[in-house]
Amino acid sequence: MRTVFISSVIEGYQEIRQAARRAVEIMGFKPITVETDLPAKAYSPEQACLTEVSQADMYIVIAGERFGYRTDSGLSVTQTEYREAQKTQRPTLVFIEQVQPEADQESFIDELQDYAAGLFRRTFSSPDELKDEIVQALRQLDENQRAASEKDFQRRLEQATASHQHARWSSDPNQPTLTAAWWPQPPHDIDLSRLENHLDDYFDIACAQGLLAKRAGYESVSGPDHVGFASQDHQIRLFEDGLILYRGIATPPQTSRHNPLSGMFVAPSQIRAYALAASHLFDATGAWCHIALTGMSNKHFAEPPSAEQRSMSMPMMATENVARNRCLIPYTSDRYQQFIDRAIDQFGRELSHRF
Repeated sequence: MRTVFISSVIEGYQEIRQAARRAVEIMGFKPITVETDLPAKAYSPEQACLTEVSQADMYIVIAGERFGYRTDSGLSVTQTEYREAQKTQRPTLVFIEQVQPEADQESFIDELQDYAAGLFRRTFSSPDELKDEIVQALRQLDENQRAASEKDFQRRLEQATASHQHARWSSDPNQPTLTAAWWPQPPHDIDLSRLENHLDDYFDIACAQGLLAKRAGYESVSGPDHVGFASQDHQIRLFEDGLILYRGIATPPQTSRHNPLSGMFVAPSQIRAYALAASHLFDATGAWCHIALTGMSNKHFAEPPSAEQRSMSMPMMATENVARNRCLIPYTSDRYQQFIDRAIDQFGRELSHRF
């Protein structure tokens, strides 16, 4: 049975800790608390706690008003346990009580809120609310741990594209291309005939989001494991395991009359708009997400200048293709937007590096 170490101050927090224990037990895990479950050890109680933290399958930290007992290092016991969990890379869930903390505890809460790798951070105002939040968090953490690895996702993307390498993904293979993908976790089992019957609906969604133009219509594309459609410079493919692949030309549809060199630019704002618009085709609570730009060797990844421009230098770029993957469980529009924004920022850094 997987174990969950529960870390917080103890004095005056018994009801909160009991609520946390109940939540862990509801999810079928074994709670570990100092006052109930810490086995006798031949070394100090502090070292025994840290050993249990480092060996637990998951770690929960609950922060309230009080800082608690200060150790010789100047840290609280809870803070010491939390840092041990980060040092040993324990999956960590953070819960912060909605109270006014002491000054030292406020600094610790700031540290918890800066936890960059945090899968789940929530506030609570009662033991029952904490119990519900922990149940939800453990469920999502369990789903995240059962999700496919990034290597599996990359292999799935390669399979999906390799079987269609001779298909017309875009009107001009030499053009810079945006690819976005979503693979639900766990994968779905979808009847392709049902997907095929709803292509009009998917097309309408893409048009409503400004990705495609209704007047352009679409051409159906299909294969043994997918259906989809192509419209102008965009293609969307829907696979029987729930994978959705979008590809489109990344440059503006036509060169500006006032700036004939605008076609030499790939605008980050346009990439963001395409990636967000295409995401409305996807509907699942968890997913591996992918975004990539290819064929960027002779393009500037920047907004086209507003002033007229008749000449420009094009130094050779060290990077032609860039990509990012991220597993989002839970998958929400806000988290996906954050992923896209960070990916585009990183693309800008990588694509600005030249020989």
